Amino acid sequence: MNAKKLFIYLLMMVVTGLLCPVPPRVRAESGQAGEYQVKAAYLYHFAKYVEWPADTGANQLAPLTISVLGKSPISGALEAISGQTQKNRRIVIVFITRIEELKACDILFVCASERPKLEHILASVASRPILTVSDIKHFAASGGMIGFVSRQDRIHFEINQRASQHSGLTISAQLLKLATEVIN
Repeated sequence: MNAKKLFIYLLMMVVTGLLCPVPPRVRAESGQAGEYQVKAAYLYHFAKYVEWPADTGANQLAPLTISVLGKSPISGALEAISGQTQKNRRIVIVFITRIEELKACDILFVCASERPKLEHILASVASRPILTVSDIKHFAASGGMIGFVSRQDRIHFEINQRASQHSGLTISAQLLKLATEVIN
């Protein structure tokens, strides 16, 4: 998909997100590129339904930082939301190869390439107010906060509410209702 089509697709997702009170369950386009465009759009919308602790920079006018740990096709799809705003904050995308490189971050997307190090990664950010998201199988059950799951050619997500509360994040009831499973 070329950049113009990607922009139009994500613009439609943003408009849909503005008109709908919660992010819609979207049918993924055929192919991996479409799947990651949908996941990037979800990341954009997740920020709308998460509250970070008041004492962090997350509620200021600082950029909303989405860090991507590892290698994934989502990297290209995230370019379309970079520079946009969410909650009056400009979105900045940062790519890192090791968890030790993580600095200021609001949302951490853990790529499937990091599966062998998942326990260490989650332990490293467990007490920090960082929303952890991944498409690694059983991510939410493993201690991550939001895990993407594919069912019948649709992208859904599971939420580990216990992990988000432990990190001081509050996930809105609207988003919890959309999850296919909520772990308490």
